[in-house]
Amino acid sequence: MNRRMKTTALASLAAVLVLNAGGGLPAPAQQPPVGPGGLEDRARAVVAALAKGDYAAAGRDFDETMKKAAGPELLEKLWKGLVAQYGEFRSQAQALRKPLGKFQGVTVRCEFAKGLVGLRVVFNDQDQVSGLNLVNLAAYRPPDYVRPDRFRETDVQVGTGEDALPGKLTLPVGEGPFPAVVLVHGSGPQDRDETVGGHKPFRDLAGGLASRGVAVLRYDKRTLAHRDRMTKDVVARLTVKEEVLDDARAAVELLRRRPEVNPRRLFVLGHSLGAMAAPRLAQLEPTLAGIAVLASPARPLEDSLIDQSSYLLAEDKDMPEEGRKYLEKLLAQARRLKDKGLSDDDQPADLPLGVTASYLRSVDDLRPAATAAALTCPTFVLQGERDYQVTMTDFKAWEKALAGRKGARLKSYPGLNHLFAPGTGKCLPSEYEKEGHVAPEVIADLADWLTGASPSP
Repeated sequence: MNRRMKTTALASLAAVLVLNAGGGLPAPAQQPPVGPGGLEDRARAVVAALAKGDYAAAGRDFDETMKKAAGPELLEKLWKGLVAQYGEFRSQAQALRKPLGKFQGVTVRCEFAKGLVGLRVVFNDQDQVSGLNLVNLAAYRPPDYVRPDRFRETDVQVGTGEDALPGKLTLPVGEGPFPAVVLVHGSGPQDRDETVGGHKPFRDLAGGLASRGVAVLRYDKRTLAHRDRMTKDVVARLTVKEEVLDDARAAVELLRRRPEVNPRRLFVLGHSLGAMAAPRLAQLEPTLAGIAVLASPARPLEDSLIDQSSYLLAEDKDMPEEGRKYLEKLLAQARRLKDKGLSDDDQPADLPLGVTASYLRSVDDLRPAATAAALTCPTFVLQGERDYQVTMTDFKAWEKALAGRKGARLKSYPGLNHLFAPGTGKCLPSEYEKEGHVAPEVIADLADWLTGASPSP
């Protein structure tokens, strides 16, 4: 379910460090002001220190949250895992700076023996390092089903005030009002494209569906857009309601107010965690015309984690040692959770994924298949048959839950993975690092369903 759990060096760095932006204390008074090009030089210095093995120096300018989450020992493991995957580090090239809301991101282009890697150093408004993550350096190349001449895009804000999220509305060319869909992300601090390595499934969906006459709204997730506010206290209180449901409802409300959108043809499409949340959103927003559920677990989280961890430990023979240890720990935590259940006394350090008991309980409380079975709105459940994160075992549970329910459609796709991109053989995390796109048959099926499903009464 959680793609941030991957065990390669790429995923380890993204999973552990991209979450840790924000918070922190003011920069030391003796730190010199950053002038033009200063952040680029400091980002290069972080990479240079990592390459030299001086991990204490690499973390010298980390904010307090980063210092606690990524000390020298972890940085050493992550860098060595990166070298194990991409080969010997050779050099760093240009550093490109880009605003990220209240932050500044500097992506350093790094050359390894087996290829190029982008290491992004994120600075807060005090010029401290508040995040590190790997980025895909390849430019987005739209698949053939995306026809830019058939749609236009406009920037929007989801929500209001300090909670507003930057987003993009993709509108078909021509006269509306159009059927419209809100895209709801999987777990982790996702951007509006739901970028994972060389994949941008939400961007594919937006362009592909808009090319076929469906308006699409996508937005940056709160844990990414407002990472500066994701302090330890805030994260301790975070549940699926604050992380997913509230913002998705704000997105639905935004579309209702747009004159280009038919409010009686308004849908929600959720992926992974977003798919688990989609039936609950339909309960909260009873005028929705329907929900599309892409790769949704139908079992308790610990069952999915046990299966996923066991699969990777058995199949990924080239996994770095630190990745194997991480998975073994995750597997043990998930098994303990399944054996003894969840208690308010359980601490994040002892729980799978290091999240709080209240957050895990909020995920379990979604009960997506049972919730969907009680709905009356059209429901389309889609599943990739090569998906090892949400498996055909989950899909069969969906089939059982929705058997005989009017307005329910279910379809699985041979050869597709968790991101609904095609592949062959056993699916492993390394598959996500390569460029990939949502399969055209998924776009076609969704477009036909969104334009043809009966509106709610």
